Amino acid sequence: MTRGRPHAVRRAAVVAALALAGCSVSPDTEPITGPGFVLVSPFASDANELWRQLVAAEVAAVTALFGSDLPDPPVTVVLDPIDVPESATLTERLGAHAEGPVGDATADWRIRLFVARQGSGLLSVSNEARLRHELAHILLHRRCPRALLWLHEGLAHEVEDSVTTGTGLAFHPAPVRLALARALATESNVSSLWTWERSEQPDRDLESARRALASSFVRFLLEREGTGWPDALPRLAALRPQDDPTLVGAWRTWLDQLDFAALVERGTASPDAAIRRAAAGALIELAENAQIPALGASVGAATDALALGIVSDPACWTSATQYLTVFRAQALSNADVAGLCAPSAPAHVRLAGLAVAARRGAPADAAEVRALREALPAELRSRTLFLRPFLPGLE
Repeated sequence: MTRGRPHAVRRAAVVAALALAGCSVSPDTEPITGPGFVLVSPFASDANELWRQLVAAEVAAVTALFGSDLPDPPVTVVLDPIDVPESATLTERLGAHAEGPVGDATADWRIRLFVARQGSGLLSVSNEARLRHELAHILLHRRCPRALLWLHEGLAHEVEDSVTTGTGLAFHPAPVRLALARALATESNVSSLWTWERSEQPDRDLESARRALASSFVRFLLEREGTGWPDALPRLAALRPQDDPTLVGAWRTWLDQLDFAALVERGTASPDAAIRRAAAGALIELAENAQIPALGASVGAATDALALGIVSDPACWTSATQYLTVFRAQALSNADVAGLCAPSAPAHVRLAGLAVAARRGAPADAAEVRALREALPAELRSRTLFLRPFLPGLE
């Protein structure tokens, strides 16, 4: 099962898919071949070209992350369209959150992706992540045929969450599952992780716990190995953690000492804008799920200070502003808000400050909002839609 994050190819695909959704073009019947893959699709040629580009990019990126050659024999990617209910929300449609599995990989180099029939499946924001997840299963099986499920799912989730940078894929700087895993690392959950096997009717809560724990344990192992982790996979696959209490103890200590705000801060200090953007986005995911005690405990003064410190960075502005405005406006001090709204602050910071102030009961002047928006760089100007509920003048 996979969940996703946006990607440049996906953004182009979404725009094109919106146009394709209303067209009736005869579907292709021949498989589409590319470097390391075969694509089997029921859709029309224009949509399939976008799918071909997407699959080619992800196969190349994930194999490079693994330090592997392109798959030979090639991976077969089968698109299986399903009908998304009319009652589905826009978010559900864009995420293709329909009943049933969203992806499945088999040892015979075959990936089956369930995609929404609407828009030729291209409207989903999770296509890249789902492909990465399933490709990780296949590449791990290729190198380590006897790898157990905790390594398969833990590594697949890390790859699924990876960030596209200027030099290729990089592991997410602050995956929220790490904060969740700390609370889930009970003796019973941990002991069940090492004997985890696939089930046709899994206990959903236990399954979610195991995925979070597996991801955190694999992340712990990957950080110990450093950049040489691909070469260490056979050795990691041979581990039997149930027989190594020292290793399990070291992992649980690592989890207990985890400072999530510090992870985000480290990510937002990266020279790569994509890493900084992903790290800032973790603040939103954390705040959105603050009703979960394990995650809510990580939201507070430290993450507020972090968001205030990075809101001036254009790469972090959208997430930091959304975090401060939507989730933390009432928790900030008057001095914090005054600093955001200071006349000397850059236009994008002042705009964030006006939104926070409006949430605290100080309505903004529409003319000032329009002037600030016009002063934004074009890239930021296009990202102000989420502020419309709070600020007049953004129509």
